[in-house]
Amino acid sequence: TVYAKAGQTLALELSSPNNLAEVNVFAPGDRPGIAEAISRSSIEGGSLELALNETGAYTIQVYQMRNSARRGQTANYSIDLKIYN
Repeated sequence: TVYAKAGQTLALELSSPNNLAEVNVFAPGDRPGIAEAISRSSIEGGSLELALNETGAYTIQVYQMRNSARRGQTANYSIDLKIYN
């Protein structure tokens, strides 16, 4: 989770050598499995910039699609997060 204020921007860059890692961003008070993410689950080109509408703790969920996990593949990744005005 990361804390941010309304009006700030969350910049995220996800790097996965085998392109198996994906990411969701959830608004404050929302969580995976209960609420819908406020970002796309598959980020084009590995980067995302999201204008934040609420103040609070945002949940960043990095995950691997079930079909690749069933094949025994591993989703290695690195993530770079920045929050700015």
